[in-house]
Amino acid sequence: MKEYDLRKAILAEPKLTANEKLVLFGMMIRLDWNSFSGCVSASNVSDLISLNLRSVRRSISSLKEKKVIKRKSGSSAFTQINLNYFRGDTFDSDTLDTPKGDTFGTPKGD
Repeated sequence: MKEYDLRKAILAEPKLTANEKLVLFGMMIRLDWNSFSGCVSASNVSDLISLNLRSVRRSISSLKEKKVIKRKSGSSAFTQINLNYFRGDTFDSDTLDTPKGDTFGTPKGD
């Protein structure tokens, strides 16, 4: 799925709230668009989308419960968007496909 197609699918998804959609868009700015995964913090998303940190954390929790994303714990948690959610499927397992090495460090210029 291409980045443009995912953005359209997110906007068209009736089961997501406006804040959840906004948080997903904020995450997408920091994630690798080839795998739709990478390290992103709630505070970083909060700064990007100008939504208070508590609301971002609540939306992230809801997105995890709905299986729209998977996250590993941590301040800058490894996050993966479940593309299958937007195709009508679910994640096959409870594990994340984490990359080898520090592929998703701080973006250049930050």
